Amino acid sequence: MDKPTSLLEVADEVQEILFRIEVNLKGNKIVCETRENLKIDYDEILFELERMPQIYHAWSQMYSEVKEQVNVADKKIRRRRGQLTAHIISDMGKSMSRGTIADLVECDDSLLTLEADLFRLQKLAGKLYFTLESLKMKSEHMRSLCGFKRIEMQDS
Repeated sequence: MDKPTSLLEVADEVQEILFRIEVNLKGNKIVCETRENLKIDYDEILFELERMPQIYHAWSQMYSEVKEQVNVADKKIRRRRGQLTAHIISDMGKSMSRGTIADLVECDDSLLTLEADLFRLQKLAGKLYFTLESLKMKSEHMRSLCGFKRIEMQDS
């Protein structure tokens, strides 16, 4: 039986999936590696703590941009469903049942593509959200460690 592995020790290919975030912002592809932003260098703790608001702000802005993309994708899906429903009703007449119309709408290739895009964006938004949560934890942890660091500096 294999020994359980820490997520931080898995193969590089898996780590790339887990810790890499790619965001497309208005045609610009941004690739970020979250581990570097979440590490704490105890020797540079004061410097890192000073930079923390700037880092958090950058990640939160990226999250906001992706949330906007999620909302836009959702609106496109709603609009496409409405267009398909209207088209099916005008072509087939009102004799069709709601279930049949819904089934035909859900089979539309362009709708399926829009939904796949939405799912990808929702996954990305989730990764960004939890990166922000991790940054909050890092900040709290660094504040505690700074107290120890100050004591060490006073004692030396």
